[in-house]
Amino acid sequence: MFNPEKEEHGETYDLVIECVGVTATQERAIALARRGGQVLMFGVADPEASIQINAYDVFFKELTIKGAFINPHAMQDAIQIMTNRIDVETLITHELQLEDIPKILDGTIKEKITKAVARIAQ
Repeated sequence: MFNPEKEEHGETYDLVIECVGVTATQERAIALARRGGQVLMFGVADPEASIQINAYDVFFKELTIKGAFINPHAMQDAIQIMTNRIDVETLITHELQLEDIPKILDGTIKEKITKAVARIAQ
């Protein structure tokens, strides 16, 4: 795992899972897939957003690009993968208080939040 805002490398992958839903990360996910690779788009994108795809790359690299819309049956598998293979603590960018969430959602608090956890009890 790496932070694409801070690191650059030339590796490509058999499977790329995009979980952010931001145009830049979706385009990057496609670029990082190797020939015969799969790109899974799980991040919730803005309904008005569009991404740029090099059509020849999709053809030449024989890519499979799949989207998913809230699959309730995948949660257990996702938790299993996260606990065994990913240090999820490093993904968290913010720890929020429960009472701050409405202010963040309505834009009163403007922060660049990628992944956050909400503290429910003190």
